[in-house]
Amino acid sequence: MRDPAHGQYLVIRERSHSLSPGPPTSATPRPGYHIRHIRPHCRALRIFLNVGRIMANPVFEALRTVLAIREYQDRDVPEDVVRRLAESGHLSASAGNRQPWHFVVVRDRATLQRLGSLMRTGPYVAGSAFAIVVAYERDTVLAVSDASRASQSMILTAWGDGVGSNWTGFGGLAEVATELGIPDSYDVLAVLPFGYPARRVGKGRKNRKPFGGVVSAERFGQPFN
Repeated sequence: MRDPAHGQYLVIRERSHSLSPGPPTSATPRPGYHIRHIRPHCRALRIFLNVGRIMANPVFEALRTVLAIREYQDRDVPEDVVRRLAESGHLSASAGNRQPWHFVVVRDRATLQRLGSLMRTGPYVAGSAFAIVVAYERDTVLAVSDASRASQSMILTAWGDGVGSNWTGFGGLAEVATELGIPDSYDVLAVLPFGYPARRVGKGRKNRKPFGGVVSAERFGQPFN
């Protein structure tokens, strides 16, 4: 967003709580974001967006723009980001707070390649920077639902850090469990590959049914206004 008084652009940066020197602004950043001024010709950092909307609800913005990413750069993801993604799964809500899950973070290249060979719907796991294997307790009734919530939490958190992902598999991944030494009391729900996107992606360009076709007010089929 252009600052008419200074001929500069506003750019969102992570892990800060303050505004850099400049004219007063009504956009108040939430913790974890930082707005600073840069020169218009610094193309690598330029972002044209509605800063007020982003700062009002960054969680919704991640949900609005997240896309399935299947091709990744040959580039490591920093340790603190990897841990933050795993922690987002750990912090997810679960029925009765039973937390019936276990997450295995895989960074070894040879293991990633073996996982890719085992995933019929996700051979691209082999080219990811790392993967998180999501396992759940077989004997817990709502474990699949809980582990699914945790998986989405990790995917959205990754997107907020500029890291792409996609869900691969859906239960019954016995060979993956054997590969990683996961006990028989668990089933593997999914393998989530992560990495920086290999190509630029059009954030927010989604092919979705019309809002009015899937949302009603008070009773099914009654328009939501």
